[in-house]
Formats: sequence, C-alpha cells, structure tokens
Amino acid sequence: MHLTYYHNLTFHIYIFINKFIEWGTRSIDEGGGGYTAPALPTAAPPTPRVTVAQINRQVNAAHPRRPARAASSGVSAATRALESAQQTRRREEQEAQAAAAEAAANAQVEAEREAARVAALEQALWDEGDRPPLTPEAWRAEVMTGLLPAIEYIMDRISEGGDRHDAMQFYFGARIFDPSYAKTLNRAQAFALIDKMSVYPIFNKDGDNSIINRLKKTWPTYYKNASEVKAKFGNDMRDDKDKAGISTWHYRMSLRLDSELNDDMQCRYCTSGNRHCSCYNDAKVWWEACEMAALVLPSSGTSERVFSMLSNMFGDKQASLLSDALKLGLMLAFNKREA
Repeated sequence: MHLTYYHNLTFHIYIFINKFIEWGTRSIDEGGGGYTAPALPTAAPPTPRVTVAQINRQVNAAHPRRPARAASSGVSAATRALESAQQTRRREEQEAQAAAAEAAANAQVEAEREAARVAALEQALWDEGDRPPLTPEAWRAEVMTGLLPAIEYIMDRISEGGDRHDAMQFYFGARIFDPSYAKTLNRAQAFALIDKMSVYPIFNKDGDNSIINRLKKTWPTYYKNASEVKAKFGNDMRDDKDKAGISTWHYRMSLRLDSELNDDMQCRYCTSGNRHCSCYNDAKVWWEACEMAALVLPSSGTSERVFSMLSNMFGDKQASLLSDALKLGLMLAFNKREA
C-alpha cells in the first residue's frame, strides 16, 4: 500500500509538471504560455569534474602553500656537550615555540585555502542553478533529476536490506486484520502474512505460546467469522463514525465470542461437539493482537498531536500536575469533552 502511494504520488507530480511544460511551450495563439527557448549555447557546459579541477587550480594559485622549512643542520654533539642544562632547556623551548608558530601558520593557510575552495564551489553551483533549462526535454530531465533521488532514497530504505524493510513488512502483514481482505486468503497466504509480523518483538514473546503461533492456531476460527463480513473496510473512513472500523470489528467479535460461549450448545468452530472447548477463548487473540498492532504507528503524527494538545492545555505553572490529571484532561479534550 505504501509503495503504491509513493509511486502514484510521483506519477501525478510528474504528469502535472509535464502538462505545465507542454502548456508553457505552446504559442499564445494556441492557448499556451508563449515560452520561446533562446538560442542554445555553442559550447557544452563543463562537467562537474572539470569545474572542480579548475577551481582547485585557481585556489592553489591564489593561496600557495607555505614553503617547507629547511631541515635544521642540527647541533653537533660536541656543541651539545658544551651546553649547560639551562642552555639546553632554552634551546629546546625556542625550537618548540618555532615549531608551534610554524604549525599555526600552516593551519591558517590551509583554512584560507579551504574557505576559498568552498566559496568557489558554492559560486559555481549558484551560477549553474542560475541557468534554467532551455527546452522542454531539458525541463523534464531537470524535474526527474530532482524527483528520482528522493524516490530512490525511500525505496532503498524500505526494500530488502534497508533499515526500514522490517517495519514495512510488518505493515504488509497487518493487512490480515482486515476481515474483508482476510476472507480472500488461503491458509498459506495467511500464514505468510502472520510471519511478516514476527518483527514485532512482543508478538514472539512466550515461545510456543506466542501471539504469532496463537494467530496461526486460530486462523480457521477467524477465517470463518471473516467470511461472514459483507462490508469492505477501505481507506476512506469519512462515513465511519469512530474512524476505526477494523479495530471496532475485532472488539465486537471478541464480545460475540463470549456470547457464543454462553449460548451455543456445541462449538461451532471445531468438530469436538463440546461447548466448553478452547476455540472461543483462543480466538480472542485476534483482538489482543489487533490492539497491539494499532499502537505501531507509521509516523509520529499522532504522538505529536498529543504533545501539542498537552502544551496548549497546560502551562509552565502546571508542570508539577499529577499524571492522572494530565491523562484525564487529554482524554476529555480528545473526545471533545464527551466523558
């Protein structure tokens, strides 16, 4: 779903810009913008490698490096032998001061060279950016040059081997909580989606009794109930009063399992014929897992909205307010004061 969103967004941006370019390059008589490309330069612009090399030569000429100090001839062993301890100490101090001054001077020169080089590169980039594309083809290339790195960056992170690949796999697996989608899956497909959610550590807790294993064990029960769903849970929830249709369905199904356990004479999910089998209670793991999956947010938007509400409601003088009061205030504000 996320990959499709990015692809569609990029496609629509490109189509919009392409249409704008086509309109701008049509004549005014044809209802366009009347843009006319000026004469193309006779010489091709220098490549970045040539530009950098040229800048380095200019900087080296304007800021030559300090000549290396001539190697000291040194002091003869006989002269050193005649020095007093005080003379030796004074000579060593003078040599250390000279070496420090030389190092500081060299560092200053290198800093000036680097500053001049950076300034020249920035100016070169500015000059290059000040020359807009001259043809529709060049404009399209310019647009794609700006868009593709962003798309490639996202794809590299969410593709296999990327640092967000596991998180993306979790969201792929979480689609199984949509009963209108789950009823279209076979057992192998369902187990594959459940395994994708194993990157969530709490789903692998307790070994054989982990949520992952319990979801697989109760898949037939969930599939039977999901098959009875007639509605289709989509991304457009404008007609959904509580904005959480899938979570609401799992919660109500958990309550229904309690009712069925009390009312059924025999289990409707297995062939044991025993109304006190574990099918009803085991199937509640889907509501438990759905609650936990809903806490894994694809962005920090929700938490940031909570902090925004918190800062709007409470000032600095209420920084020591008890957590219970903060929680109650936020819950009332979030639910529009509907206790």
